[in-house]
Amino acid sequence: MPPDHLFITGCYRSGTTLMEKLLHQHRQVSVASQPAPVLYFLAKERFLARRGLVRRYPIDSLVGETQYTVDDFTNYLEGLTLTDSDLDELFSRLADYRMGQWTPEILEHRRSLHPGPFVDVQKQIHALAAARLGQGGSALIGGKEILCEEFVPHFLAHGHRAIIIVRDPRDVIASLDYATRDNLTGNHRPTLYSLRLWRKSVAFSIALSQEPRFISVRFEDLVRQTQSVVNRVTDFLGLEHFPFNEVERLGIRTQSGDQWRGNSSFEDSNVISTSAVGRFVDVLPRLVVEYVEALTRTEMLLLGYKPVTDRPLNDQLLASFQESAAVHERFESDYATHPEQVQQEIRRLEMLEQITPAAPTEARAMFIFEQAYEQLRAAVRL
Repeated sequence: MPPDHLFITGCYRSGTTLMEKLLHQHRQVSVASQPAPVLYFLAKERFLARRGLVRRYPIDSLVGETQYTVDDFTNYLEGLTLTDSDLDELFSRLADYRMGQWTPEILEHRRSLHPGPFVDVQKQIHALAAARLGQGGSALIGGKEILCEEFVPHFLAHGHRAIIIVRDPRDVIASLDYATRDNLTGNHRPTLYSLRLWRKSVAFSIALSQEPRFISVRFEDLVRQTQSVVNRVTDFLGLEHFPFNEVERLGIRTQSGDQWRGNSSFEDSNVISTSAVGRFVDVLPRLVVEYVEALTRTEMLLLGYKPVTDRPLNDQLLASFQESAAVHERFESDYATHPEQVQQEIRRLEMLEQITPAAPTEARAMFIFEQAYEQLRAAVRL
């Protein structure tokens, strides 16, 4: 019987790696760590090129996107077939990629990979990774890639199971931009941009919540109630429970069997720890907490995260924000404070608070899904 396939994704610094490592401990599961990130870049680049569009990154926040919808991209993936030359390009770019390719064993197996529909190529990569990691007979195989929520609807349509991990946005920013050691995320991106990526995760979690092959997990629940959350996830995956106390006793292992030291921005740990929950209290300046909460308050409340400030979102807060470091070279230095970006966030809030719902096209542009917009509007009125 062929294995089932699993895809794990979420915003960076949200706990996707912890989920991936935990599930890989299960004797019926093989989850590769970012085996082929370029596969997803390549697919999205082809989609944008076909439409004559240029974006800062092929995989972006989708905020303010008016030229296409998630359905447009999903339909494109349905018809995307990768040729031998596409696969040569994929492996050439993977070999040159230094950020986020954590299963280098894949590079040895280009000639084992055959051209075909996009999802079939992805399945082949999962299978090659599982075999290379010594778990080719697993009942469930898959991979983790960050920021790839927009691929999830396509994978669900092809029988995959999918998990999105979400984390308190204040702790995401603390881990991302106030780290005491290299967290391998590259140069500082504007805080506004990172929060938009976080909101993308939430939007997909809302929109896909009724899909039977999809589940969203909060990082905080995973580390606070690990056994019960892992049991819920294995039930969702149709697998037997596994005794998490064995993982606690032996420590978390990498896919190669070594002790995992964690990928925290602050400290090593090969055990589940709650020390990262609420770290923002000691790490983030008060003004940054106010900024993060103002931009994500509705999503936070919907997910059960309690704000600790009550500063409203307004032009003054947005226009006066100061980044923690020089911004990444792909961004304008005033990305977060530019009047166009400020007004976009003000308009987004107006759309949540206004009595008459916004038009569907504007709702999709600002909230990605109409369902997400509707649920967030309802949360504002609670």
